[in-house]
Amino acid sequence: MISVIANFYNSAPFIPRLMESMFAQTCSDWELICVDDCSPSPDDLRLLRRYEADPRARGRIRVVHLDSNVGISQAKHIGISHAHGKWISFIDGDDRLRPRALESLVTPAEEHDLDMVIGNCRRVYEIPGLHLPFRSVPLRSRAPYGKVIERDKIHDNYLRAFFGDNFLSSYAYWGKLYRADTLRRSAYVVPSVTLYEDIFFVMHAMLVSSRIMFVPYEGYMWRWGGLSSGSSLKERSSVTDFGPLTVARHFNDFYASRIAIMERHSIPGVRPLLLGELRDVLWSAFTQCARHTPGSPGAIEMEGAISDIISLPAYRDLSLLPPGRIDADPFLRAVTGGDTATIYSLAYKGYRRALPKRIIKRLLS
Repeated sequence: MISVIANFYNSAPFIPRLMESMFAQTCSDWELICVDDCSPSPDDLRLLRRYEADPRARGRIRVVHLDSNVGISQAKHIGISHAHGKWISFIDGDDRLRPRALESLVTPAEEHDLDMVIGNCRRVYEIPGLHLPFRSVPLRSRAPYGKVIERDKIHDNYLRAFFGDNFLSSYAYWGKLYRADTLRRSAYVVPSVTLYEDIFFVMHAMLVSSRIMFVPYEGYMWRWGGLSSGSSLKERSSVTDFGPLTVARHFNDFYASRIAIMERHSIPGVRPLLLGELRDVLWSAFTQCARHTPGSPGAIEMEGAISDIISLPAYRDLSLLPPGRIDADPFLRAVTGGDTATIYSLAYKGYRRALPKRIIKRLLS
């Protein structure tokens, strides 16, 4: 019934917990496709083979070992090619499921002939042992729980929620159930630049879905700060190392790609949301990097990087915001005016203010 695709890269400490969570599922009609993305640790493959042979698996666990590291996105899609189930779901190698996770997704999917079901999750902080709820329904979408959302509403409400300051609330592959035929119909191809590729994947699945539903059960346990799923070596050295300035540069392409999707599918009213999002991306990137006292050599070097980034086409579009919006925001005013010294000064103050929060976040993750 359900093919669960898991990708593993340096995941050995978390594999037993993931596997035990699969054996504990109240829905037993599943297969687990374990893609070992050429993990440098031999323990990953050793543990996966052990669970593949576990009597409790009853042939439901299959291991796909890759001879070269292809990265998170390609590993997931290789898993799809090995899937036999009517439904497909994903789990990262350092996460786990609560007992009713699969049942809470597949029951409404079967009852209402859905293409996609989206569940809530819990964000897990390992060190203090905190489990905090994390909503999957973007606030802007106004999507109700437990109600079938038809195609026109998907386009009018939910797809718009992939644009703007709330777009990360439901972007991940995991925590969802997809009809396998729907995914194949989307003819989705993994892009060469995989920054935020999850968003494009889920958006394409939405665009070909006729009926979706949100369910409130927090079935997915997301390990906050987890990195064990593994980007490819090439990705980690270039695009998806998640250095703040790297993200800001590549957001230029991400912005252009979503503008194209918006226009191709006539999704109205999202450009202002995108522009607000661009402002927040710049602020986040610069405040994470503005660590040097203004006027110092490090600050001057950073100002040069700022100048390069704000000259990209996406960020030049910030001048399309209403004059009142720009005038009311000193940071926007400096960005649209190309005033890198003021941008850096504001970012430095933001960096100092956010320092305690970053320390706490680092400790929790």
